[in-house]
Amino acid sequence: MTGGAGFSRSSMQSFKDNHSLGKIRPQSQVEGKARSGKNACEKDIEIAFQMHQEKRQSNYSKKRFLSWLIFSLFLTFLLWYFLN
Repeated sequence: MTGGAGFSRSSMQSFKDNHSLGKIRPQSQVEGKARSGKNACEKDIEIAFQMHQEKRQSNYSKKRFLSWLIFSLFLTFLLWYFLN
């Protein structure tokens, strides 16, 4: 048992306090536009698709560069190791 008998009592009180805070705080009225699904407009879907494609291309380029860098370092190490 962690915390003894007072633990459950204080946790119940904390839950009640947090629950009542949720009722006091104003709810957000800002509704963002849907970028996918039934409520999205065609232009937003196009923009989201383009951003996704750009991100994929960027990640592919980074991965390719890193692979070539690792390969060249490995090859350099092997040449140095066997020629010395």
